Amino acid sequence: MPNAYRFLVVCEDGLSDLGQVRPAVTDRGHGLDVFFRTTRTMMVCEPGSTSFSEHRGPLAGADPAFPFDPQRYQGLVMLGSDRELSTCRAEAGWISQARDGERWILGVCHGAQMISHRWWRRVRPRRVDHQVIRPTELAGAGGGDDPVMEPIRRGVACGQTVYLGHSHGYTYDPPDDFALARSLVEPGTPFHVDAFRADERTYGLQFHPELDQCLLDSWRRDWQRERLPVEWPGQDDLNAMMQVGREILDAWIDVATR
Repeated sequence: MPNAYRFLVVCEDGLSDLGQVRPAVTDRGHGLDVFFRTTRTMMVCEPGSTSFSEHRGPLAGADPAFPFDPQRYQGLVMLGSDRELSTCRAEAGWISQARDGERWILGVCHGAQMISHRWWRRVRPRRVDHQVIRPTELAGAGGGDDPVMEPIRRGVACGQTVYLGHSHGYTYDPPDDFALARSLVEPGTPFHVDAFRADERTYGLQFHPELDQCLLDSWRRDWQRERLPVEWPGQDDLNAMMQVGREILDAWIDVATR
């Protein structure tokens, strides 16, 4: 049986925020600890299980007093949030600890912005009229033979439209040499870097590979409650997003545990 590893996942409110991250990890027999920023609590899923239980011991990774432990975790996954980067000091510390411990890091949306800020201090507000989830055709992909980008590169090579979920309030500008994939967010605007690799073990994705139906429904309820004008993907677009997203997560887990 392959070795079982454990990942620390940082998300906002509840298990629904994990989307496809949970099956990407547990389907391969690995375990995960999930830290919730809002409640400052943690749930755990042991290797070989698909159910969660509340963590009642010290919150490893949940507070500066309990730092990210590279002996416990094979990788760190930082999911989206609308928090100001200046309020995420503990999370920024875990990124540094994972990097120093030579562990794998995957930053999604807000998590990618934290990585860009930590490496290059390159994060800036992006002026938008409203929040949008827009299916966007990937206009180009780089990264050479990077295995995590293979699902995107395969679609582009076949002339297929690859759909990625965007919601821009902040964005980043990593150096060109680190960009793995770009897309055209809006006609007449510069190409946006959707994915980058900050170092051998650290990836940042502006889009949401974890997106699934449950997570999309949660976003829809929140944004309708706030009466935000949002463009929602149709079912075919959502299915395309989910397929590519899951393949990207699977590829990252495989690379991080080989």
